[in-house]
Amino acid sequence: AAYALQANYPNPFNPTTTLSFSLDQAQEVELNVFDMKGNHVKSLYSGYAGAGQHAIRFDAYDASGMELTAGIYFYTLRSNRGISTQRMTLLK
Repeated sequence: AAYALQANYPNPFNPTTTLSFSLDQAQEVELNVFDMKGNHVKSLYSGYAGAGQHAIRFDAYDASGMELTAGIYFYTLRSNRGISTQRMTLLK
């Protein structure tokens, strides 16, 4: 599998969406969600991930358990290959 951060599905979403990424080799990765201002909203995954396809559900709640407001959010995949970013829209 090639290294890639795919578009979330569904997008726009309410209340859940799936964030997918593929890795060409096993490595440490972080998958995080940020708001429009660049504030960290939630860490969805942090740790070692094997090569291949990965899918993580996002439920539109922040790290403290508060429901997110409608709007545009960004999610980033950070690894030894750098940082990839995608955009998603939460509808209410």
